[in-house]
Amino acid sequence: MSLDVEHKPSPSRDTVSVVERAFFVLQVVAAEPESLGVRELARRTDLPPATVLRLVRTLEALGMVARRAGGLVSLGPGVATLTAAGPRVPTAERLMPLLGRIVDTFAEGATAGIDDGDTTLFVAHVAPVSAVQIADVTGDRWPAHTTASGIVLMSGWIDDRLDAYLDGDLDWSAPNTMTDPALLGSRIDQVRTDGYAWSVEELVADATGLAVPLRNSQGTIVAAVGLYAPTYRLHPELAHLADLPHRLIDLVDRLTPSLISD
Repeated sequence: MSLDVEHKPSPSRDTVSVVERAFFVLQVVAAEPESLGVRELARRTDLPPATVLRLVRTLEALGMVARRAGGLVSLGPGVATLTAAGPRVPTAERLMPLLGRIVDTFAEGATAGIDDGDTTLFVAHVAPVSAVQIADVTGDRWPAHTTASGIVLMSGWIDDRLDAYLDGDLDWSAPNTMTDPALLGSRIDQVRTDGYAWSVEELVADATGLAVPLRNSQGTIVAAVGLYAPTYRLHPELAHLADLPHRLIDLVDRLTPSLISD
């Protein structure tokens, strides 16, 4: 869905035009399921690219939008603060120190994802110091069942929502994506017990993720954080990584209180 520029607001003497323009850019981003570049946003909003870039930078600083390495713009976790309908989601800025600690501790790339309907939106990524690493996923949205972060987030869904998702289209092209609704439901039950999820080549070939939940003081899952790396370095069957999930859980639990505000 795209937002028609015919709906562009006309500033009046009682309004502040820069605020109107910022919200118009945010509306266009929210109306489009795919990430958009600054030039495309400028075309759709009929604003100069330089103006759009300044607005995007401001919205990014506020957590309202997120930008990935290629400059594409998508909604940021800050939009959750505009409504009281759900739990507050920590901004990418607040998540970055945690991801940095994860990278320092485990020497692999760290990601943070939030619930975004039937998809998981990756709002932050910190790369490791390694010659071989996975591409920055900031701003990417993927079907919830295709990533470890998505599986963790799904473990916090109510039954009706989970059932509706499992009744939908689960097909995906990666080698190991779990597409059987019954098996996927059982897997999510196990994640509720274990407190973590592995995803081995379920999004793309040769990449593995390990994710754990980030909870607020009421115990509600507000984000999923974890590791994302080439499969030959990150795999649940590697003997030296047998205790990795619990070490990750311990680290995240220790640092969560400084990140979460209810």
